[in-house]
Amino acid sequence: MKEQQMTSKLFTIRCENQKGMLNRILSVFERPNYGILSINQSVTDINGIILIIIESKIPAAKAEVLLTKIECIVGVIDLVISYGDFLRSAFFQLSAKGLNDELWKLIGAHGASLVSMSENTLLIQKSGKIGELNNLYRVLQSEGLMGACLTPIPVNEEGLLSV
Repeated sequence: MKEQQMTSKLFTIRCENQKGMLNRILSVFERPNYGILSINQSVTDINGIILIIIESKIPAAKAEVLLTKIECIVGVIDLVISYGDFLRSAFFQLSAKGLNDELWKLIGAHGASLVSMSENTLLIQKSGKIGELNNLYRVLQSEGLMGACLTPIPVNEEGLLSV
């Protein structure tokens, strides 16, 4: 039996803010046991509408099947599937003990920015493709990196945020 090629897909789902909506959508991924890499649910500026973003590794041939199943869920308004190397937002927490001019230059050279600073930690943010973020991660490991978090950014065919 031929092994199916698993590829990463980003499902951006606009839906009504109903109790149990996230659970109904996630059950579509659970039944065939597809791996979910990240989940994000947020309110939008439209009253009663939420945005659910799911990054999942699924067989390429099954994307349309999942799309159809999700679209059939009552309360789903629309759905976009992004393929390939989509953008991500990364947050890096660093120890403030390593704060010096070289670290500031490093942060600037990678196009990252300082989000917040406390007595003990710095929070750095950068958006970009996974390769760029992995490069920054590797560099920051020797600079007091305490933790990191990646979140996919939904964009449509025109490169605009899908909200």
